[in-house]
Amino acid sequence: MNESPKVPETPSAPSVPLSGLTSEEAAKRLAHYGPNAVAEEKPHPLLAFLGTFWATVPWMLEATDVAKAPASSVLTAPGLGNIVDAVQTSRRVYQRMLTYTLNIIITTFQIALFLSLGLVVSKVFVLTPMLIILLLFANDFITMSITTDRVTFAKMPDRWAIRPMMIAASALALPLLAFSFGLVYAASVWMHLPLPQVQTLMFVMLALTGQGTVYLVRERRHFWRSVPSGWMLGSTALDVAAVCAMAVLGILIAAVPWTLAVLTLGATLVFLVLLDFLKIPTLAYCTGTVGEDP
Repeated sequence: MNESPKVPETPSAPSVPLSGLTSEEAAKRLAHYGPNAVAEEKPHPLLAFLGTFWATVPWMLEATDVAKAPASSVLTAPGLGNIVDAVQTSRRVYQRMLTYTLNIIITTFQIALFLSLGLVVSKVFVLTPMLIILLLFANDFITMSITTDRVTFAKMPDRWAIRPMMIAASALALPLLAFSFGLVYAASVWMHLPLPQVQTLMFVMLALTGQGTVYLVRERRHFWRSVPSGWMLGSTALDVAAVCAMAVLGILIAAVPWTLAVLTLGATLVFLVLLDFLKIPTLAYCTGTVGEDP
């Protein structure tokens, strides 16, 4: 009886006759080796959904939508009144952007130069790492409240010029830097305060100037010519109260007498009012417009 030729065996598969397997042999091999299939790995539905956005094409589409959104508007009333409202709204948005940008640049210049130069000159840290962290939290709330500010719009189109903006921010940051070093000198040399109390006063001063800078740059005229939003005033009131309470009660920082905290608060407010008179020509150079009534 002639046997069917067999396929040469391989290490990974048993021999199979050229004539095929009978039903009985196929059932035995299925029971022994299992089905001839590759297990499908199903990702989590949430990961599968998020994966659709992780590609070049979705990124390009999102960027296109972001770029097109500011250029589109819907007119809901007859006439040109909607167009005028859209222009005024866009200029208010620009003023909020200008306020945020100038505040960030001024604050960064002041704090970075104050900390670095203070270490070089005095050989000690004018702020501890804990005070730096607390300062970041103290200034974040007023920064976020800029989005709710009631700002005025310029009569003429604004210019987003980076170089004049940097020059204007530097011109406002340098007096703040000089005031900071003057306060350090007064606290350490005139009052002979220990270093922890000097650091506490610097924390109070920087928190107050961080708040005041926002109110200076938000208005191209004198800062008292317009009323900020309730969220801005509320965040400032809470921040100032919390900072002064921490300084007087010694919460997480070295305690100072309440008279020194009040003196620092008053000196900072007087300096910010004087700086407001320098701000008007400075912002006029930055934005290309003079502080006028809307």
